Amino acid sequence: CLSLFKFIATTFLALFYVQMVCAHEFVATIIKINDGDTLSAFVNNENTKIRLLDVDCYETKKNKRAKFQQQYYSLSYDEVLEKGKQSRKILKKLLKDHRYIRVEWDKRDSFGRILGKVYLVRKSSDFEEVKTLCKKYPHEAEEVLIAETVNLPPTWYEALCQRPLDSYIFLSGKGGYDDFGHRKVGAIKCSGKPTLYVDPSGSSYYRYMGVEL
Repeated sequence: CLSLFKFIATTFLALFYVQMVCAHEFVATIIKINDGDTLSAFVNNENTKIRLLDVDCYETKKNKRAKFQQQYYSLSYDEVLEKGKQSRKILKKLLKDHRYIRVEWDKRDSFGRILGKVYLVRKSSDFEEVKTLCKKYPHEAEEVLIAETVNLPPTWYEALCQRPLDSYIFLSGKGGYDDFGHRKVGAIKCSGKPTLYVDPSGSSYYRYMGVEL
């Protein structure tokens, strides 16, 4: 069936842009900034290191790479490590107000780290923000096709409202558009609660979320 409602995008801002053929994509929760070109994040509930593709910063501790940088750039070890610490501070500043990142990648390095293109999530969107924006921009509503209806218990529903950017297995690979150009959404229902309309666009998180107008 078709239903008219305001659709709010969970938008992203590019942090680093590189040319690559992407085979995988996921949203992860940032845990730690390791150095200027590496960070740790929760990926499928595992602590995973992500190496920023085509970004190469100075090291923050003495190792073979730091020794190479010292010799190649004619610097002392202390100078190399200090530059590495400065690079880490810059990345920390960029990610300061961001809990989530989106990563596109197709391979790992020799250390097992994911090599990928990293995007910053605009903010940790929640249902309250979606409702506010829907009321503010009603003229941007669109017709959508309700492809599936899912009934959830209150605890699950509240979790989804508060953490729409987490990964949810029942959303994986769904959404997108049909042959007539209608956006395909899932209706998320819970007794006594407003119905959520979501389009993961092939991902496993609430990439787009809306409410009925």
